[in-house]
Amino acid sequence: MTVSGQTFHDIQAGLTGVSESASNWIDYDDDGDPDVMVTGEFYTSKGHYVRTKFYRNERHDRFKEVFSPVINVVRGDFSWADYNLDGKPDLFIVGEDPSGKYVAKLYKNINRTRQFMPVNTIIPGVVDGSVEWGDFDGDGDPDLLITGETTKGLISAIYKNSRNNKFVKIKCGFPGLHLGTGKFADYDNDGDLDVILSGSDSAGNVITEIYMNKKGTFVKTGMGIVPLKMSDIAWGDYDNDGDEDFIINGETRDGRFQTRLYNNDGNHYFNAVFTDFVAVRTGSVDWGDFDHDGDLDLLVTGESYNRPVSKIYRNDRKGVFTDIHAQLIGLYLSDGHFGDYDNDGDLDVLISGMSHDYRFISRIYRN
Repeated sequence: MTVSGQTFHDIQAGLTGVSESASNWIDYDDDGDPDVMVTGEFYTSKGHYVRTKFYRNERHDRFKEVFSPVINVVRGDFSWADYNLDGKPDLFIVGEDPSGKYVAKLYKNINRTRQFMPVNTIIPGVVDGSVEWGDFDGDGDPDLLITGETTKGLISAIYKNSRNNKFVKIKCGFPGLHLGTGKFADYDNDGDLDVILSGSDSAGNVITEIYMNKKGTFVKTGMGIVPLKMSDIAWGDYDNDGDEDFIINGETRDGRFQTRLYNNDGNHYFNAVFTDFVAVRTGSVDWGDFDHDGDLDLLVTGESYNRPVSKIYRNDRKGVFTDIHAQLIGLYLSDGHFGDYDNDGDLDVLISGMSHDYRFISRIYRN
């Protein structure tokens, strides 16, 4: 469907469809175009499968599955960064493996092809949470923010990268959370990374909280952000005023689905902005300028009250967002991201999850 000259086409990439998924673009082979990684589960007449798949971008709308030693997981997440500062993107992945074991694995990228070497760490395996790299202490190497359920309880923690493949858990005072997410961003523009957490604690309380980084100590801000679980969060400066705003979706403790936009007022506070975004849980949010007009648009996926959805909202400025009716397939238990896989200067879309008729889907839509 075309809106303001924008059309999205399913390129029939042949990716393995997965649910309870994590998917994203990553140029792991450093050849200048984004490849694809997907994790999750699917069922066939022959049984239940848990998979982690890599697809190399062969250009001209072709993606080729490549063998990888990376562990198969479901109920997981992954994040890429050059943790050892050798110029190649490395992988940290968490989730539940096919045997039901909770795992957390670091893989060193050896030669930008498919050679990933596992590295032992002290970080516990988690499910139903998140992992993200970010240099919280400003020492030049990426550290790890991790949330979720371990075999010993719930966790929300930062592991400092001490180099030489060593990570040290620091004292943050974060509540252990699962069924949610944790994200880094410098929302107060002081040069260090702050943290937002959302999810459910061990007592069933639902929490969303921002923690200000004060020289490596994290201070709870108590801003009154809507508490959500089964949530996702994306930071982005949607109004181009020089500070980080954020979008969050998920479910309240009393079962209401939400998708909320919060505007950063530049004075260390966030105000909820009224928008008509579809309310979803167990999905994703991602910012990207799909129409190349200089402001951030929004991709939302997940479960609404009566169906799964995948929607793109055009940023029309002054806090107005318009559903462009992009006709992306709606997906439960989903993940979605913008990325320019064909290097034509505009953003395409990768989504994965389960459709309303219980098909397992991973698709690329060309803009």
